[in-house]
Amino acid sequence: MPPHLRYHIFLNQLKKPEILRKEMVDWYFSHNCNASETARMFRTKRQTVKKWVLRYEKDGLDGLKDLSRARNTQPNKLADKEEQRILDLKSKMKHAGPDWLKAEGITHSTSTIYRVLNENGKINKRKKKRYQKKRMLSEVKKQAKALKYWQVDVKYLDDIGGLWPFIEKQAIPKYEYTARDFRTGTVFVASAYEFSEIASSRFAKLLLEHLKGWNIEPRDIVIQTDNGSGFIGSVYAKGDSLPSKIIEEVYRATHKTIPINSPRFNSHVETFHGIIEREFYTQEHLPTEHELLAKTTTYLWWFNYSRKNIETQKTPFDLIKQQTHILDPRFLDFRPVILDALPLLAAALQTVPYVTEDVSLSRCSFMYPQNPSMPLIWTFFLPFCLKYSSLP
Repeated sequence: MPPHLRYHIFLNQLKKPEILRKEMVDWYFSHNCNASETARMFRTKRQTVKKWVLRYEKDGLDGLKDLSRARNTQPNKLADKEEQRILDLKSKMKHAGPDWLKAEGITHSTSTIYRVLNENGKINKRKKKRYQKKRMLSEVKKQAKALKYWQVDVKYLDDIGGLWPFIEKQAIPKYEYTARDFRTGTVFVASAYEFSEIASSRFAKLLLEHLKGWNIEPRDIVIQTDNGSGFIGSVYAKGDSLPSKIIEEVYRATHKTIPINSPRFNSHVETFHGIIEREFYTQEHLPTEHELLAKTTTYLWWFNYSRKNIETQKTPFDLIKQQTHILDPRFLDFRPVILDALPLLAAALQTVPYVTEDVSLSRCSFMYPQNPSMPLIWTFFLPFCLKYSSLP
């Protein structure tokens, strides 16, 4: 050690301070165990020299290493009962993170909740550089125009234990058609007993007619789907599928498909499928079409109008008001219907001669009575249904 540097100054520059301490101890033993002379040489105190000499004599080289400064006790540590409460809630909400657990009534901070989950192995390790993908997606979302780019997908309900008995009896539909706006997160859904080109076309019609009714030009709208047979038809077909004809030839909108076996390109709507299963389908008793449609309507109103995004702290309707001309909450009144009972547009049928029009409303239960428990539901729903259940 250079003699002009003090022991404590030089010590802070070393990654392994035990090397300097070993040098000081060796100097001490080689100079007749003179603590004063050793202290003058290393420009420190006699007490410091004696401290490290005693530790070396007791523990050898390990005694010259820095000891942990962590407390032996944790006065602020949660009680076992509180930790168990967090773990029990996590077991019920397997996909929920600290933010959602806190929103469910946990009074501790999100960092405390995260620590408890992490210590008990309840945190799924993310892949590296995911933050970079998230940042890029955020930039893409900022450039997208509100209510102009919709991701559409179908959720299978027969793998949800509470719904399977009723689906097997054909008391409720097996499929949920979902459309989610990429920019605002607004969600519209409908139900169907069959996943087919007919049902997909009817859903596309409902969506585009609804947007058109609020002065959103169909030519500016992009509908993105996967490559399921209900959207693109047979892989051996030479022409466009019926949904593509409805979207592009009738409404002059754009129909895009994602790459094969790449559901991440539809991640926005796929995320909602996980949310609605966790927050709605596994929580509600849905034995009939009436119960399914009424409660789904209530949930969608809450999701679009009241449920805030954890990151932005804004609801989908907040973003709609900020980024579009729409200020009326009735825009959200896209009621879930049974697609199997709705007719197609006559103009679309002229381009597809092999499709016969089904105008039977025998299975159509979407004209259900007003449910007093549903917030923000208006009485103009009946003309809305009649509009979509009649030919132009």
